[in-house]
Amino acid sequence: MLIVHWYACIWYLIVNTQYQQYGVVWIPPMDLNNGETYFFDPIRTTGQQYIITIYYAILMVLGNEMGPKSLIQTLMASAMFIIGAMVLAFIFGSIAAAMTGAS
Repeated sequence: MLIVHWYACIWYLIVNTQYQQYGVVWIPPMDLNNGETYFFDPIRTTGQQYIITIYYAILMVLGNEMGPKSLIQTLMASAMFIIGAMVLAFIFGSIAAAMTGAS
């Protein structure tokens, strides 16, 4: 769960910084059908934005698409995918080793 928190914080930092400095708007994949996002709405609190990024961080650990809009977002999403794959491989490997040792 700690990795998911780190992913969410890093992704929020990148997305928010790029939005404020360069106007690069990340549209969460669930908002792609509308073509616009309410992620950066002034009505949304930081806590609401954190919950949205936690949701996408969990999906990223599982290998789902994040819809990056810039090079830095693409690089970070790729790194997070690779780390997530290694974490999942470790978890499944540990379970397999425990099951083998139990029988």
